[in-house]
Amino acid sequence: MEHGLNVINQACQSDFLINQIIQGCHLEGPYISAEDGPRGAHPVQHVRPASWNEFQRWQEVSGNRVRLVTLAPEAITLSESSGTYTATSPGVSGFSYSYVGTNYPASATPPTTAGIFTVTATSADPNYTGSKNQGYFRAGAVAVNDAVTRTPGSTAIKIPVATLLGNDSQVTEGGSLITSGLSIPSVTSGTGNTVTVSGAFVFYTPATPADDTARTFTYTLSNGSTTATGTVTVNTVVTPFALSVLRVVTPPAFDATNTTVTVEFAGVPGQTYNVEYTTNLGSGPWVSRGAVSTGNTGTFNVTFTAAGDLTSAWSSLFFRATR
Repeated sequence: MEHGLNVINQACQSDFLINQIIQGCHLEGPYISAEDGPRGAHPVQHVRPASWNEFQRWQEVSGNRVRLVTLAPEAITLSESSGTYTATSPGVSGFSYSYVGTNYPASATPPTTAGIFTVTATSADPNYTGSKNQGYFRAGAVAVNDAVTRTPGSTAIKIPVATLLGNDSQVTEGGSLITSGLSIPSVTSGTGNTVTVSGAFVFYTPATPADDTARTFTYTLSNGSTTATGTVTVNTVVTPFALSVLRVVTPPAFDATNTTVTVEFAGVPGQTYNVEYTTNLGSGPWVSRGAVSTGNTGTFNVTFTAAGDLTSAWSSLFFRATR
């Protein structure tokens, strides 16, 4: 290594053009990983830990032309204090840090909540390349935010506790991520709402039912020894509603007692409609057929029956529905 650096130095000193062409030297070894694979084609017998004294000697021999040094993760030491990690390595002036993990997007700021995380320290020194990852965990309850919906005008909704716990977890003292052993002992109302928890449900009551503004409240997640706070957003969602007549399946028929007609409708799947009919759109009256399921497809048949011979009157019928 010293011989090669010395040859480059002498060449640069003796020839102006060579000195202009060679901008610097990159030491891609010997301070690299000794493991097969990461080491590449470098002879393993020459791989060794980083040495500041050795580097200074090479820098002197090269005429200060070493511009970049590749470091193995083993050459970087990570130490932790109060949840914050610090990296050191011989000759490296500084590092940048990235933390990422459970319910925690990548950030230069270390997490203060429970979870399983990875910290990455990357050389911020322009003369060195290299980084080191280290996994760690913080034991405790992990609350993940939720979103639920209510229909416009609804005075209250009942939210299963199990729904809110569905994406929550806890990190054990041994570092395992589990979803058991969790509960919601309390909830806190937000602006424009009142919430309570009782048994298996959280009860949400909007201050103004007609207000369709998205509102939030919080809940306390507990694993018996630690707690975390989750936020629930309640969105007001209008469920689509439609009704159209597809065809008359069976025309009006009188059986000497009742008149019957069957009509096929199209509506919104998964709904329950109260279907009504009349022969006079202007003045009614409207007669209810009762609750009818729209089924999985939204296409459904309804049979209307009334006493007497109405075949003539039912030659023209009008329909409407409510939910």
